[in-house]
Amino acid sequence: IVQRMDVVQNMPNAIVFHQYESTVDPSLLFVLKWNASYIRAFPSAKVKIVGHSTDYSSNVKDEALAMERAQNVRTVLFLLGVPFENTDIISEGSREPAFEIESSGVRQARNNRVDIFYTANPPKGYHMDTIPVVKVSTYEQRITPIVF
Repeated sequence: IVQRMDVVQNMPNAIVFHQYESTVDPSLLFVLKWNASYIRAFPSAKVKIVGHSTDYSSNVKDEALAMERAQNVRTVLFLLGVPFENTDIISEGSREPAFEIESSGVRQARNNRVDIFYTANPPKGYHMDTIPVVKVSTYEQRITPIVF
């Protein structure tokens, strides 16, 4: 068997939400599935799930929305087989924006997100940029002998 693992990409380890929404977008489930499969394979891995929001509303509402987002991500991970004891959740509300307000005054939509931080046994390639990122292989080639 020959495996090629030289094509690697940075996969954001965050789930982005629509404004005022806390439901996980099905198009982003691949991020949660990847994390769940890693945590199931390495049960000593622990994550901190941190909810964020932009400051569209009051601090109390922003905090509650960010917590609801974090809880929903935790629930999806649980449904994908991650034990609750492998996860902690917190809400940053709009206190810790990773992305600045644009020069036009437009709030940065990427601040409506949940970050998944590894606090124990992180995967190879895990690092922090503006948001947590994991380097993952995007190409794998296998050559197996033909048996007659």
